[in-house]
Amino acid sequence: MSVLSRVLRTAAMAALVSFSVAVVASDAAYADENETVGKAATPFDLRDINSQKVQLESLRGKVILLSFWATWCAPCKEEMPHLNELYLKHKDDGFVVLGVTTNDYNQELSKDSDVKEFCEIRFGVEFPMSSIQPIRGENAHPVYKWIKSNVSVI
Repeated sequence: MSVLSRVLRTAAMAALVSFSVAVVASDAAYADENETVGKAATPFDLRDINSQKVQLESLRGKVILLSFWATWCAPCKEEMPHLNELYLKHKDDGFVVLGVTTNDYNQELSKDSDVKEFCEIRFGVEFPMSSIQPIRGENAHPVYKWIKSNVSVI
């Protein structure tokens, strides 16, 4: 698969995630009991890579692209500079990229400070990054639980 194909595939997936998550933070009216569109997510907080609290409510009305990634993931590493470019171009228009990583697979760097350094040095990332988050099982972060039960990707 060519680099262009991978970037386009990643962009398409990012657009789907972006749309789904943007619905969460928007003020859209509740459309139907069985639809995600307009349905408010369970309020949640997370810690950013600097241990500062980020509240979903603070992102209301913004378009949010959640980038689930890992330092060992080759396609993830390819998309980082492009996501950063996209963020810098549109951040003043209410567009947010939020990078989220996990160590549930025991392959990630183990400390937030190491992930932050990796992203800043290797990619010059300026968009917000979360602290390392659990995404599986009982301890999964509430945002993952909400996405799993409310969002479907075709």
